[in-house]
Amino acid sequence: MADIKKGSICRCFVRQKIGTYYIIVETGNVIKVSDGKYRPLSNPKVKNLKHLETVDYEDKERIRMIENNRLQNENIKYSIKKYLAHLDK
Repeated sequence: MADIKKGSICRCFVRQKIGTYYIIVETGNVIKVSDGKYRPLSNPKVKNLKHLETVDYEDKERIRMIENNRLQNENIKYSIKKYLAHLDK
């Protein structure tokens, strides 16, 4: 399990959302995640840390966008799609 930090890709492994991938958009007392489609940046999902598993995958473009506060829903969807394509290799 990788570090919990803003911009990390994580996978939910509980109940009906099992296998859903998200990007961590806020850390602190609670973890807020977004998938860019059903949970956009304007309405991120609050998740319990014990229900998430971070993946060890780094996308330099996404990290740069987060550092510059330029992350958008389209970027989140693209990053998740890119990660899933990486898994298929």
